Amino acid sequence: MVPRPGKWIAAAVAAFSLLSFAALFAQAETALFRIDGNPVEKAEFRRFVEIAFPEETEPSETRLRVLADSFINNRLLAARARAEGVDKLSAVRSRLETRLNRLWTNVYWSEVAEPSIRIEEKDIEAMAPPMEDAIDLQQLTVETREHADELRRLVLAGADFGKIVKAESVGLTAHNGGYVGNVTKSSPLYGRELLDELFRMRPGEYSAVSKTDTGYAVIKVIEKKPSSRMRQEWLERNRDRLLRIRRQEAWNRWKENLVRQHECIPDRDVIDAYLRARENNASLEPLLGKAAVTVDGVPFTLRDLADPSGLGVVHSEDTVEEIIHRRLEEYAIAREAARVGLREKHPDILLIGKLTGEYLLAREYVAFRGRGLSVTEKERREYYEANRKKFTAPRAYRFSLIETRSPARLRTIYDLLEKGVSFEEVANRWSDNRQSAEGRNGFVEENRVPRELVPATKLALGEYARTPIRIDPPKGGEGVWIVPKLKAVREERALPFQEIDRFSVEKSVMAKKRERLIREIVAGLRAESRIEFGPEFHRYASQGAGPSLAPGTIRESGPAR
Repeated sequence: MVPRPGKWIAAAVAAFSLLSFAALFAQAETALFRIDGNPVEKAEFRRFVEIAFPEETEPSETRLRVLADSFINNRLLAARARAEGVDKLSAVRSRLETRLNRLWTNVYWSEVAEPSIRIEEKDIEAMAPPMEDAIDLQQLTVETREHADELRRLVLAGADFGKIVKAESVGLTAHNGGYVGNVTKSSPLYGRELLDELFRMRPGEYSAVSKTDTGYAVIKVIEKKPSSRMRQEWLERNRDRLLRIRRQEAWNRWKENLVRQHECIPDRDVIDAYLRARENNASLEPLLGKAAVTVDGVPFTLRDLADPSGLGVVHSEDTVEEIIHRRLEEYAIAREAARVGLREKHPDILLIGKLTGEYLLAREYVAFRGRGLSVTEKERREYYEANRKKFTAPRAYRFSLIETRSPARLRTIYDLLEKGVSFEEVANRWSDNRQSAEGRNGFVEENRVPRELVPATKLALGEYARTPIRIDPPKGGEGVWIVPKLKAVREERALPFQEIDRFSVEKSVMAKKRERLIREIVAGLRAESRIEFGPEFHRYASQGAGPSLAPGTIRESGPAR
């Protein structure tokens, strides 16, 4: 996979006459427009649209000019960045290498490495762990010994054990007919004496009634499996996964060999300073522009290594080291791809790299020009006062939930609640989902309450629903019953200035400032440039239309590993 930029630095203009996107590219003339005499061919522009605006399959006449202006603005900004040496800055070189090297990973894997990797059956079989003999079990669990004895007599008389389990069992496996699955002698599910009894039984036999943690059980032995069969079944179940693991191991060794062909020099002082700053919650900004590693003299900054998403994600030392190594692999793969001739075989990837690189340079140039921009406290306050409706904490609810898939277990839950057993005690013992003590959940904002739970918002505080709520999965499968209890309600309130998310406010104010800056820069560049649209555009365009210069954004994603 390759990065898929979203809306690049775009522009909107006045309306054109109606024009079909497909018809535009059906014309004989291939140069759609020229930038300072340099033609932009149909294939290049079409690729730009597919990458930057994948939703634009049949853009209108106005949108065509918007797309063209977006293309032109990016190219002009990138050219100015190169002219002013911005592309030579360490941070920019790092960003370009980080984004563009990864374009070659998948094609190199699929066309060079993968066809050369061979995994033998013995390599897969060697991954099977030691196996024990096992028995396949089915279990019925009820609350009293008397009830268990009665049901066991029915089963011994010929009643369908599976149907009885589904109708009567309160065990956690009741919803699937009581099937426990394979159990070995080292299993913690049962005590030693019971396990010994079960292993002595023949398939089809039923155990005596036994006391368990959740009640009284009758257990059926379905099948006995020797260790050799368990091993074979394990290999069959896991073969695809094991093959992927072995292939990944071989791919990792392949990449290591490529990396060793390059001079990689990590700067431990920079990496350690970053980790210390993270640990002490100190500012990272002074460090992010520093090179944490150089490869053949090419720097990779902490900004692209420690926070590759740009979202301020905290990474541990192992993760930072892993990301550094990934960048090294991508660098080595990109160089090897060029050496073995993949660049000549894939001009489309080269074009993607060119267009992506122009976007990155355009963005870096705007950042370079706007490096002095900042937000004052007065501007934050003005934004808050002008957008007070945005700073409201909505009404929210907190529920405790008891969940079960078993109708019999659901009846037991309501019987206990009606007898006065506390909701929290019932949740701890009888809920299928015991990950949260007492069924507790956090606050859920009113507009995020699941549709099925909306009726529960009408409960009184401390009240539980007398009728269970049924939730079925969207794509079929077994549903679940939920018994909700309303624990707390947090009313809607306006946030005072002191409690607002100052980062989001600063981000919004800075976005407006950058928008103005982009408009100014692009207006100047276009005034200095000669833009000539080809006959297709001239034929359909309104001659008096002039572009406005609204900026856009980009969506990026890295390659599959």
